[in-house]
Amino acid sequence: MSTPIPPVVRSYVDSFSSSSLDAWINTFAADGAYSDPSTPTPIDPHGLKENFTGFFTAFPDVKFELVGLHAISESSFLWRWVMHATNSGPYRGFPASGKTINLPGCEIIETRGDKVFRVQGYFDRLTMMAQMGLVAGPPPK
Repeated sequence: MSTPIPPVVRSYVDSFSSSSLDAWINTFAADGAYSDPSTPTPIDPHGLKENFTGFFTAFPDVKFELVGLHAISESSFLWRWVMHATNSGPYRGFPASGKTINLPGCEIIETRGDKVFRVQGYFDRLTMMAQMGLVAGPPPK
């Protein structure tokens, strides 16, 4: 028998995918934390708004294509996604490039009770920077 995806995980995915920042932050426990390759240390719920307001400003048309949402255990879930966006605002000190981003990634979402406790995101920062025209990308195939 497989573990069902709890409502808080679906809410986490749906609210982030629709850029509903406040609803997304509300899925976190008060002592929850988020980290990914662009965050040097885990961010608590109080720091999420500032961090991700910049992200949504840099990529105002961002959409997250759902590739999969899977239970790993009773309290851990894997969200696989592809980000589709245009870099039309400054991002982490770099000016807007106007370039289109298509970036796969995933997040491991850990819950505690009816809240998100810990999220660890994974994506290739080098690919993202190459797609934004900030570094040389891999040679064409």
